[in-house]
Amino acid sequence: MLQNKRVDPTRDLVTCPFISARVIVASRLGNHLLKCQKNYPDMDKAKCKFNSDHIVPKHELDHHEANCTYRRNWEHFTQRVGASTCPVTNAVPIHVEVPDSIEDWDNVPVVQNVVSPLDVIQQKIVDERVMRPLAKNGLTKSERKLFTLAEQRRLERLQQEKAMDEERAKAQGAAGEKKDKKSKSDLDSNTPLRLPKT
Repeated sequence: MLQNKRVDPTRDLVTCPFISARVIVASRLGNHLLKCQKNYPDMDKAKCKFNSDHIVPKHELDHHEANCTYRRNWEHFTQRVGASTCPVTNAVPIHVEVPDSIEDWDNVPVVQNVVSPLDVIQQKIVDERVMRPLAKNGLTKSERKLFTLAEQRRLERLQQEKAMDEERAKAQGAAGEKKDKKSKSDLDSNTPLRLPKT
């Protein structure tokens, strides 16, 4: 029996900051907040600049941003190396010199005998027993009709060749069976077909 692989819905639930009666799964909070912000634009709420999922009353925003757990991540990426609040103080700047490139894309030789993959496919499919697609786009209706008729004739010719090959194979197979019958009758009746078990 298949087991239900859904995540436990009671796990990771959060309360909506706009209406405390609403409880949302944490992974869907961002979508819910977008809808609530549209539905309740006049509420006195502000968004934390460190995490957009943190929506608090405007008068508590300064206190929240001073103590926000995501502030550390933000400061880590915005502080300059060697600043008083940066954890790395003795970092050496890396200067990498990029060598001049000797490539010249303007003087690339032009390859003359370029074969299109479509041409290769068209050549391989010539002897196959399938209806080929049109090789070119933009043909007139009469040209498309001519191509279709030519394809039908080609398929009929291939079918006839296949039937002739099968007839030849049957004829050769029948001649081979007659030779096998003669060779079996030539065997001595006393010759065992296999060695006796010991």
